[in-house]
Amino acid sequence: NCDPASNYDNNLMNRDRGCMQYLSPGQIAVMRYNLHTRFARCLVSSSYTLATETDPAFDYDVTQNETWNHPRYMRGNVTVKTGNTLSITCVPIFMTYGSKFTVEKGAQLVINSGTITNAAGRTWEGIQVLGDPSQSHLNPDPNNPGCVLNQGVLRLSNGATICHAVAGVRDHGPQYQDPTGLVFCNGANFIDNQYDAYFYNPASPWLNPSYISNTTFSLVGTIGDGLTPQVRIMLVGTKGIKILGCSLGAGSGAYPTNPGYGIGSVDAEFIVNSNGSTPTTIKKFKTGISVFNSNPLALPTISNTHFIENQKFGAYFQNVHHLIFQQNLVVNPSLASAIGVYRTGCFEKL
Repeated sequence: NCDPASNYDNNLMNRDRGCMQYLSPGQIAVMRYNLHTRFARCLVSSSYTLATETDPAFDYDVTQNETWNHPRYMRGNVTVKTGNTLSITCVPIFMTYGSKFTVEKGAQLVINSGTITNAAGRTWEGIQVLGDPSQSHLNPDPNNPGCVLNQGVLRLSNGATICHAVAGVRDHGPQYQDPTGLVFCNGANFIDNQYDAYFYNPASPWLNPSYISNTTFSLVGTIGDGLTPQVRIMLVGTKGIKILGCSLGAGSGAYPTNPGYGIGSVDAEFIVNSNGSTPTTIKKFKTGISVFNSNPLALPTISNTHFIENQKFGAYFQNVHHLIFQQNLVVNPSLASAIGVYRTGCFEKL
């Protein structure tokens, strides 16, 4: 203690007061280990690139059930292999530029209060949950509770947070391969992603039981790497997904310059509704919900949803027959061009 008259510790990591001039042998050992392993060659002229971009040499495969309850800095991709579960609890995971989590068919990723975010202001790719559209979504794996045979599973709960990704969560792999992974999300947060959740399933005969409830989607700062917001929740050809009691917001105060869309849909059948007494709220986007169909029988059902001050359209529907749009609140902004609900090429009344 550098000040005998005080009770403050002099450790360099002390967040109180004191001279903070000391590192313990244990702290120095951890630093030395990291500089020789995870941060190898980072203190060189190319250190920024080495520290922030993905290096396949550091890819990590989860080949048995694991729980991560300490912060981690990942220089490579993380793959949860078939038949295994990775649980992330109450800690941040930092991802380098271009890196991603992949949940294979028959594997499971559980994020309970944890956060996955970027490193040094660069964007990461997000979480890819792989599936098999030709197989049922609800065949449980008897050898691993929570896993589903033939489908990857992602579970987000208790404030789990996904930040600064190109697509926070997607139910498919690159180029839309292996679609129909399962996403079960309750009480999570998506912050400053280009897309928050992207569902793609144009061919499967099965209803997708994925749901998003009591979850907040927000744009509060920059995404990273010059990216602009696109869509909070995108649905293409998928059937059955439920969005319940969620808050989708494009910031507070003045209208954002590039807010993107709240929910976007192409030939998808989905439900937006309240969760108990909590309505879904979609606020200050360019368009709150935008639906474009080539198949006029792809039917969205939108109930108990509040459309607040969306700049162009509260809700836009093209070529949607038998639309169900009921018990919703639409509040237009103070913009002369704003339209609450717009339908074109649609038959049947609201």
